[in-house]
Amino acid sequence: MRIGVTACLGLLLLLLAACGLPPSVFRGDHSDALLTAPPLAQAAGGGLWVAPMFGAPAETAPDAELVRQLIVQGLVRREVPAGLDAAGSRAARLYGSVGEATPAGRGYVDVWWRLEGPDGALWDAFAVPTPLDFRTERPETQAAVAEVVDRLADMLGPAPVRAATVARIPIHVRPAVTTGFEDGRPLARAMTVALGRRGFQPGDLAGAEAIVQATASIEPAPGQPDAVFVRIRWAVLSPEGVELGAADQANVLPKTATADGLTAIAAEAADAAAGGVAAVIRRSSAGTTSAAPSTDKGAAPPQ
Repeated sequence: MRIGVTACLGLLLLLLAACGLPPSVFRGDHSDALLTAPPLAQAAGGGLWVAPMFGAPAETAPDAELVRQLIVQGLVRREVPAGLDAAGSRAARLYGSVGEATPAGRGYVDVWWRLEGPDGALWDAFAVPTPLDFRTERPETQAAVAEVVDRLADMLGPAPVRAATVARIPIHVRPAVTTGFEDGRPLARAMTVALGRRGFQPGDLAGAEAIVQATASIEPAPGQPDAVFVRIRWAVLSPEGVELGAADQANVLPKTATADGLTAIAAEAADAAAGGVAAVIRRSSAGTTSAAPSTDKGAAPPQ
């Protein structure tokens, strides 16, 4: 995971309005087949609008549109109210942006997904490597769609499902181990808040099913006298101290952003990593441990 110095603030904090859906999820949405999901107590009040994908080459645009449709259909099957047409004022929004294709991509391109609340607040952001041609008959494209659907359905799905898989899992967040600055407590506090909002139960070490341990460093940025290189690793440990997975963030930031260590960016950094950390905890709680997705991308606050 890397922290980007853009206007995209720290990814992955999800604050959902506890209200039912209006009679029509989207204004002017005539895709009735896509509006079959029931009202969800913890879903966005106006459903989720999946916007047209930005940046797809003209020759692949029709296939990119099919990818968008498959995402909506997959979300509706998972009981997430989603649609293709214009979003109402109460709708959350999902934007997809196609990254630049390079020979090193070997036929794949990163599609960056950004989930925003009705007020434009950043709820989540991540990248999924996707076949460059977007052909939906390809298993690789179907797998990319499934990854997007799984991530969003996990956050926006029905409360009973989320309660069974996430709520009440006791966790403990330790102060960060630091290099180049002193106070690792702001990072721990920020992650405690971010995971608490995702349905976990932060508390003392005794009784915790998972332990989150951050290791953070601030170092001089080579060749950039007014900048520093920030790296944060969020490791999820078992009660016995075995690492179950981790989320990594790294980027060059202006020195002014780290004048007080990482206090100023703690909330954004924790929000950015919380999705990957939560996924590791859930998998370990279910008995299937693996590392957090390496395609998870984080973002830092703007300069």
